[in-house]
Amino acid sequence: MAKKNKTKIIKTLFIFLIILSLAFLRYFYVKSTKPKEMNEVISTKYIDIAALDNQKISKIHFKEKDFVKKQDLLLEFDITEIKTKIKHIKTKIDYENEKLNLLKFEEEKALETYLNSKKDDKFDLKEVHSNLKKLEKNQLLFKIQKAKINMFLAELARVKNEKKKAFIYSPIDGQIVENFTYIGKTTFEKEKLLSISDQK
Repeated sequence: MAKKNKTKIIKTLFIFLIILSLAFLRYFYVKSTKPKEMNEVISTKYIDIAALDNQKISKIHFKEKDFVKKQDLLLEFDITEIKTKIKHIKTKIDYENEKLNLLKFEEEKALETYLNSKKDDKFDLKEVHSNLKKLEKNQLLFKIQKAKINMFLAELARVKNEKKKAFIYSPIDGQIVENFTYIGKTTFEKEKLLSISDQK
């Protein structure tokens, strides 16, 4: 009887092992034939936006976690000082142009006097020479005045370029992940203002 029970236990264990082996084989077979899913690699790039100059923030057009598009306006800086500079330079240019017009008139007058003195026999050589010197002086003053105006025009272009720095736009489509800005904050050059993630 004990031998019969022992045989029964061995048979049961053997059947159990076969079932267990089949289960393992099935598991590994299914796993190996299952199409492998390619894990999508999401490249997350962070773009730091830094201040270009010492400026005061006047407007913020986003909140942290907002999604932004490329070229969306993010920040505006106070341009009161720049506007004042532009107005001042334009006033100077207008004034210097008035002086230029006067110098042009004087140059033309000096040229006419010189040409007339050369033609007229009544004028002696000293007077002709004096008129030539006056003409050359007026021509030189006119050139100096033009150079002065060109200098102011270059200054105006430089200040207008500064005005462009008063607006910061998003360089990419993405999400604002960090924000260190607030209205009224005075920034310093290269200070990190915010970060944008390009993760979709």
